Amino acid sequence: MKNTKPLTMSLLLSSLGMASGVTLQIDFGDNDGLYVGNDAPAGIADTIWNQVIADTSSGLLFGDGTAATGVSVDRGASNAAGPADIDWDNTTTDNSGNAGPFTGVYDTELARDWLFGRDNQTIGVRVSGLEAGEYDVYAIVREPNQLSREYNVGIGVGDASLVSIADATVATTVIGDASGSPTPATWVVGDNFAVERVTVASTADFVTVFIDPTNERFGTLGGLQIVSVPEPSSVALLGLGFAGLFARRRR
Repeated sequence: MKNTKPLTMSLLLSSLGMASGVTLQIDFGDNDGLYVGNDAPAGIADTIWNQVIADTSSGLLFGDGTAATGVSVDRGASNAAGPADIDWDNTTTDNSGNAGPFTGVYDTELARDWLFGRDNQTIGVRVSGLEAGEYDVYAIVREPNQLSREYNVGIGVGDASLVSIADATVATTVIGDASGSPTPATWVVGDNFAVERVTVASTADFVTVFIDPTNERFGTLGGLQIVSVPEPSSVALLGLGFAGLFARRRR
């Protein structure tokens, strides 16, 4: 009897010799527990998050639950008021949070706690060990209970010399609204998160996020999503795979 079951996405990718992509998701802070879900800026299906409150190089998982072997997370802070260079040995930042009440995307374990820098510190997080390729990096920044705070966000990639927001791969993005306008209950780029595409040359590269407060003296980082971008050739193969699948189903 002919098998008429539909081919799933994972089986299709496997049949084409392709990986389904790599996602690393980090929930900073432990005041409100570990987030598990996909209501996050990247809008992907992966639901596995890592709770990070200190430097770590083991026990991390990719978004599909597989071990993120060789991947490390390093946090740091400036030793002076920002904008200033990051000292990657300085871990004097706090894990902070606020129970709310909040609504929408802010009412989860992901948004209710965060990495917190005091006294106008520039804070930073860098991730190494990712395979070479292109990645979209999403930084969840804004505090849901502080409507008038703005933050400069820089996202960079390179070697260990990245220590300043000026080292970011692209121009600095301003997150927040100094006017104190109500923050939306949905994910809005430029309001509560920043996103940039970066290219990792090797596992020795650091994907680095810098947060520098502008009109307030507190910098925050609630979470990170680092999502691999399929190569054009892989996308083309996927399209051919779907075309073959549809032709097979029509027959």
